[in-house]
Amino acid sequence: MQKISILLIVVMFSACKTISGPKEVLGKVEISDLAADSSCNWLAPNLGKYQADPSVLNKMSTMDFTGFSWKVYLGCWCSDSKKMIPPFMDIMESIHFPKERISFYALDLNKEAPGNDHKQDSIEYVPTIILFKDNKEQGRIVENTEYPLESALWLLLAP
Repeated sequence: MQKISILLIVVMFSACKTISGPKEVLGKVEISDLAADSSCNWLAPNLGKYQADPSVLNKMSTMDFTGFSWKVYLGCWCSDSKKMIPPFMDIMESIHFPKERISFYALDLNKEAPGNDHKQDSIEYVPTIILFKDNKEQGRIVENTEYPLESALWLLLAP
């Protein structure tokens, strides 16, 4: 009887799952996943707050975005990502850039994530925002920019 009791206790404990805090979202992610992630709790409250230069937005919004896409590498832990990603998203929303052509990749403190995209794109710092035209890199913004973000994006997009 005692052996059965011990066996039952062992089985019960081995069936228990260790419950830990929420895991940080890493790799290719949807923006909704980032906004819901507790490590990115800075994202949602800062969306819709960036005041971009209307003249630059007007130029950008008249473009034909056919063939253009973005890859955005960020770290939820990174102060530069916290500063740059909400304005980037606000600008893309303002110019009606197709959301399905913006890919977000969340990296850990070592700038690593599941998959190889970050290695293929030679990511050393975050945020890194890369513009592609017909799947060829046109340019990138790394960590921050000396210009207002919309102007830096325009310099990448401008024909």
